Formats: sequence, structure tokens, C-alpha cells
Amino acid sequence: MIRRPLAVVLLLALCAGCGVRASNVIPGAPGPTVGAAGVPIYLVRNGKTAIVLRPSAERDVTTALTALAKGPTPGEAAQGFTTEVPRSAAPLVLTPGPDDQATVTLAIAPAALSSLAVQQIACTARSPVRLVGGGAATGLVSCFTR
Repeated sequence: MIRRPLAVVLLLALCAGCGVRASNVIPGAPGPTVGAAGVPIYLVRNGKTAIVLRPSAERDVTTALTALAKGPTPGEAAQGFTTEVPRSAAPLVLTPGPDDQATVTLAIAPAALSSLAVQQIACTARSPVRLVGGGAATGLVSCFTR
């Protein structure tokens, strides 16, 4: 009976002494930084909103809305991206508001926009927005992706 516990103790001692010596902390390179290399905008692909990273040194919402108003680049269009936001809606001017809500002022009435265009703007704005233009306004619109 003593042989079995002794064998277990010897086996554990053998496993614990696997030959790796203790060492100090080995310094390494700094960890990777995480960040998008561009400004996120929402275009349309296959009838749904889709996020695209547009190359830009600036990553703020105003830059994103300006990029959205320009429509897809030739490269984005070649990948099947389109937009429902008409160029006549530009400029898209963001006015921050309370509680992470904002107003986006358009050059046209919001009623002239399709529901996908409204979603493109709301998603690109990264916060609930009211769309204002042409003497009309919407209620608060939030981003939802399908």
C-alpha cells in the first residue's frame, strides 16, 4: 500500500523538477497598439449599410460626414459599395448636443432621403441624431445595422 502513494509522490517530484531554471522577468517589445487607420463611414452594399474605413489622418465625426457626402471612391465602387445620400444633401454639418445626441444639418429636407440614406448618416455620426434641413426636422434617429 505504501508503494502506490510513494510512486505518486515520486512522479509528482519528477514532473515538478522538469529542468527549467528560474529566471528574472524577460523584457519584451511594447504591446501592439489598436486603432483604425482611417475614418469609419457607412456606405451601402447589397442593399444594406456597411462600414468602410476611409483613409484619413482625422478620425472625427465631421471628417466622417464630409467623406460620406462625397460618396464612394472608385475603389469602393469597384467593390460594390454605393450610397443613398444624394450629393445635394451636402454639406452635412454636425452640431453636438446633450446626452450624446447631435443634429446633422443638411442642404435638403430630410424627407428627400431614403431610409438607407438616413441610416448611413446616423451610423456615420456614431450617435443618435436629428436631421434638419429645408425647414423640416426628423425625430431622433439611431443607427441600426441589418
